[in-house]
Amino acid sequence: MLVFMRRRKRLKLVLWLVIIALAASMVLFFVNVPGPGDLGITTVAMVDGNPISIKEFRQAYFNLHDLYRRSYNVDPSVLKAFQLDKMALEQLLQQQVMVLEAYRMGITATPQEVAQRVTSLPEFQEQGKFIGVNRYQELLLSYNSSPAEFEEDIRRAIILEKFRRVLTDSVAISDRELREEFRNQNEKVSIEYVTLPITSFYSQVQVSEAEIGQHYEKNKESYKLPEQRKAQYLYFSPSRYRDQVQVSEQEMRDYDARNPEPERVRASHILFKVEDPPKEAEVRKKAESVLEQVRKGGDFAELAKKHSEDTSASQGGDLGFFTRGQMVKEFEDKAFSLQPGQTSDLVRSTYGFHIIRVTERVSPTYESRKPVIQSILVNEKSNQISRQRAEQAREDLRKNADWNGIAARYQAEIRETPLFGKGDVVPLIGQNKGFENEMFTLAKGGLGSAYETPVGWVIARLTEIHAPGIPPLSEVRTRVEGEVRKQKADALAQERANQVAGELKSADAAAVATKRGLSAQTSGEFTRLETLPKLAESSQIVARAFNLKAAEVGGPVRAGDEYVAFKVKSRTEPDWAKFDQQRESLQSQLAAKKQNRLLESYLKGLMDKLRKENKIVVNSEAIGTIVASS
Repeated sequence: MLVFMRRRKRLKLVLWLVIIALAASMVLFFVNVPGPGDLGITTVAMVDGNPISIKEFRQAYFNLHDLYRRSYNVDPSVLKAFQLDKMALEQLLQQQVMVLEAYRMGITATPQEVAQRVTSLPEFQEQGKFIGVNRYQELLLSYNSSPAEFEEDIRRAIILEKFRRVLTDSVAISDRELREEFRNQNEKVSIEYVTLPITSFYSQVQVSEAEIGQHYEKNKESYKLPEQRKAQYLYFSPSRYRDQVQVSEQEMRDYDARNPEPERVRASHILFKVEDPPKEAEVRKKAESVLEQVRKGGDFAELAKKHSEDTSASQGGDLGFFTRGQMVKEFEDKAFSLQPGQTSDLVRSTYGFHIIRVTERVSPTYESRKPVIQSILVNEKSNQISRQRAEQAREDLRKNADWNGIAARYQAEIRETPLFGKGDVVPLIGQNKGFENEMFTLAKGGLGSAYETPVGWVIARLTEIHAPGIPPLSEVRTRVEGEVRKQKADALAQERANQVAGELKSADAAAVATKRGLSAQTSGEFTRLETLPKLAESSQIVARAFNLKAAEVGGPVRAGDEYVAFKVKSRTEPDWAKFDQQRESLQSQLAAKKQNRLLESYLKGLMDKLRKENKIVVNSEAIGTIVASS
């Protein structure tokens, strides 16, 4: 299995099981643990002043990248659509938020608890006893890890387990809830249905000027605009200063030393597990037979699917990319000794015999990384110049309001925002709370501070203030006409759907759809907990279907932008004789659901509060650089 093959990742899994991703800070074995650490040299984000390092993000991102690539078997370039960088960052932010909340609640893990957890892990035991501190440290170092890093992982896992228990231990499951869950999982229905998209009726309706005017007068309050403001600003783009930046060879080498990129190998393997030592010779013989087939040109992936006893067998044995320290030593040593396309002899590890084939190898060198490093440093320095110019220009503007002259002096662009309200995303500036708060505090003509945007720095002055009010019809006519047209199309679609529902009482869906030139579908059996993949917002249809008998008609129901008329095709009642057999499993499932919902809700509240207070800050440039190198 990939999890047990990657011994280091197996230990990381402890953290994933308590809803977090990875860890960062340092703690020594048997030594007291400090609270949140100081800001590191390189970070991708800050949570209430506590850093998330580039190293953490890189590891979390590449772990997700490899997982999704194996799961979906797509080209790495396609994975960009999954926005794995945002997923990895959100996981790390959630982890940090939970750790900080645990600190606030006084939840800790003592050195004794960390030591007890470490010494009880099977990886560090022989014949039921701890292997000793020296061998423990040597083993971790052989995997390019340190006791400090590993123990911090364990410490955080313990803290977060306690944190979860504090929040969720009070969750109780009643017998009524168990029976309802059993029914939800075992009662099944199938339907046949006809869909009527509202958009298909747009061309069948006409909208008059009188109707537009009447709708506007009736719904004036819905068009009311909040207070809006407009600003003129100087934009200091870092790209304008790139040609002024010099990056020395030493600076690039120093950056490379601070941010090393490890060698990575992508390999596939066929595993023959040795679980019964007396049968090792028998397992070896089988492994040698398969190895001989590989050497004669047999399809490695097909042989892995047929013979491998690892969960990677379904992917043809593909383990994805890994770095040193992620695999057991025997496997790692052989994999990193092979070149792409080469296949190993039999490799014996604590799990059994492996046949390893390396498919790709990435060996980053300073020279290969130099263009990327140079670009990173140029961007950093350009941004520093952009900030300095913005701050200097602001001081000049306070003395002399010659925007054109100052823009020319500092190579800045003069731009203007559209009207914007509180909470709006302003083009180029984004959703910057500091900028927004200042613009809604200044009087007309007031000069703002220098603000960093996703693409540079800006200084703005407030030029217009629009009080809240209802705009004239001429300004919102297109919107009003669209609403009237949609209402009339909706009414017509609903009328036709009612007719279809009536016809379904005496005919099947296919016949009714054919007669009216519509589309009919038949679902498979589904439970109350499922959605219908071919129907948007199908929860109401599912709920109604379970209130009907076989052959009864439901609807029409509004589902997204269409109406659906349906008939129950079949209905399967739950077998209550099996309830007691499933009680324990249902208890566990339902408790986990309720606990997870409680934890998710609590965490969302914490995250929303920190974001509202601008206590979550993200270094988008650093993230973009890591993603670009993947």
